[in-house]
Amino acid sequence: MNVTEPEKLMLLMLADIHEHLGIEHGSIDGAFVRAAIADGQTWALSVKYRAQAFASEDKSRTEVDHVYDVLDMWSFLEQGYAALGAADRARVDEANHGRPVQMPGFDGHEDQIYVAKFIIEHMDGYQSLKDRATRDCHSPVKARYAAMVSAFTPLRAHLGSSVRQQLTADEIITVVKAGQLGRLAAPGGSSG
Repeated sequence: MNVTEPEKLMLLMLADIHEHLGIEHGSIDGAFVRAAIADGQTWALSVKYRAQAFASEDKSRTEVDHVYDVLDMWSFLEQGYAALGAADRARVDEANHGRPVQMPGFDGHEDQIYVAKFIIEHMDGYQSLKDRATRDCHSPVKARYAAMVSAFTPLRAHLGSSVRQQLTADEIITVVKAGQLGRLAAPGGSSG
């Protein structure tokens, strides 16, 4: 949603009025509107209030969807890893350069970190990743995460059903290795 500076001021004033009047059961949350504007995350208004059908956004829908995909993927990776037995966990650690599978965060120089923070802090999404997804990993991860999401997407269709709730060790390794290849393919990528 593209909101001009005068529109932002008007929305903030309306949010103040909304809160001052103590409207608790309205269809719009004044505090949420204020947070979205103050944090520069007005895209969240159209996500939360789809029924109002906002026409455009300050962040592209593709960018926001990608952050949701990354958060979803890491949520399943971490849950699956936590459910593994010791032998499978050791195999995964070995494939992940001796490290446990844990989201490193987002690059603080990219908008993705701010989108993720807003989703987690103001939209109550992906609370299990709060300490990691909102952290600046001081490293470009866009290409790495894109490669990982590409590997994860076909697996996602089978997860969350009554049949399967978690990734297997081999599936986690597949996604982790895709991220390693994505990191190498990125400009300035390294194997570390």
